[in-house]
This record gives sequence, C-alpha cells and structure tokens, in this order.
Amino acid sequence: FDYKELKQLYNIKIKIKMAESNPIIDGFPEDYKSKRDIPRARFIPDIKKELEKFGGKDALNSLLMQQRTNQDKYNMMETKLNRHKQATKHKIPEIEKTLDAVHFLIARSLLEDEDEEGGDNKKLNTYFQLSDAAYVNAKVNVNGKVCLWLGANLIVEYTYDEALVILKKSLEISNNKLSQLNEDLAFLREQIITTEVNVSRIHNHGVKLRQAEREKQQKKDKKKQEAALHQQKQIAQAQAQMAAAQKNQPKKKN
Repeated sequence: FDYKELKQLYNIKIKIKMAESNPIIDGFPEDYKSKRDIPRARFIPDIKKELEKFGGKDALNSLLMQQRTNQDKYNMMETKLNRHKQATKHKIPEIEKTLDAVHFLIARSLLEDEDEEGGDNKKLNTYFQLSDAAYVNAKVNVNGKVCLWLGANLIVEYTYDEALVILKKSLEISNNKLSQLNEDLAFLREQIITTEVNVSRIHNHGVKLRQAEREKQQKKDKKKQEAALHQQKQIAQAQAQMAAAQKNQPKKKN
C-alpha cells in the first residue's frame, strides 16, 4: 500500500482534467457565456455614431459616464472574485494536509500491532494545534476512525475510507472552483480592458471635438478681427479722403 503513489496519481488526474479546456490561454470566443453571468463589454468601433444614439449637447458626457459606471462595476466584481480566489487557495493546502494525515493513519493501521522494539503501532504520539502558536502533546489511537471539521462548529466522525472519499471530493471541488475563478477573472479582465479602451477613445474624441471647437472659434475671432481692421482702414481712408477734399477746395473770397 503506497499512499504517496496513489495521491500523486490522483493529483495528476485532477491536473489533466483542468487542462482539457483552457479558454484563458485559447481566448474567449464571441459566443462565450460566463457561468457567473458576467456581462460582456461591447467595444465601440465608431464613437461619432454612438454619440448620435444619445443625442443632445451632453451626449459625450453621458456616454463617458455610462462606460465609467460599467468600469466601476467590473472593478468591484474583480475585487470580490479575488477575495474568493484567495480563500479557495488557502483552503486547498489545508485539505491536502488532512489527506496526508489520513493516508498516514491508513498506512499505520496496516502495520503489525507491535513493532520490533515492542512499541504499540496502534497508538501515535503527536502534537495538536490549539491556535497559531500553541500546540499540545496528544496520543492518537489508530482505530480506523477520524473526525473531520466540516465548519460551522461541526465535527463528524468517519472511517478512513469515508474520510478519503469526502476529502478527495472536497479537494476536487476546490480545484474546480479555483479553475473557474481563474477563468472568470481572466474573462473579467478582458471586459475591463475593453471598457478602459472605450473610455480612453471617448475621452480622446472629446479632446478632438474641443480642439476643433477652439480652432473654429479662433477662426471666427480672426475673421471678426480682420473685418474690424478692414472697417477701420475703410473709415481711415474715408476720413483721409474727406480731409484731402476739404484741403483742395478753393477758399471763398470776401
């Protein structure tokens, strides 16, 4: 009975199953639908046409606000999923340690009752963790039964075989959950990038519009200035002509 070999084969099986389909590497197709119903961000190819749907003078700000709101929602979802991912990643090593302990107990139970030195193989001296920095000495009877902590202040006694089934199932669920979280985060990152690109393009379009408006206004002001200068020249010319005409008029004799 080689429990290390069995554990290695089981882990290889899990990794193969996780690697069968990897949209994170292959990319997400257009018809991909998130299992968490994460909405797909729509790329805006033509900002000008998109603004026509809103209409009004404030269309640019409305479109920009819409995209930034979507961006904030995606960022909130990403933060939440990252918390779930960290909790799941923390849970997997604990399950693996528990599996190692059960495998060790199984291997110990297969030994003879007494070793060559007359020691009892059915009793195990170990340390029990009370808290992060506190351990106590404990004697464990290798009697074919273990107690598993299921959470919510609930501990249940199982046989070794039952404990293996439960722990392996829990490990498989946790690995699948971690794989799904990675997939959801990758899809979510893609939507965030798409939204950020939309926001950047809308902002740049607004800059171009304002620049074009300034240039248009500058041309109008320039034309006004040129018209005013032309009018001043005409007035000056008219005044000069009147002055010259008055000067050239013959003086009346008394």
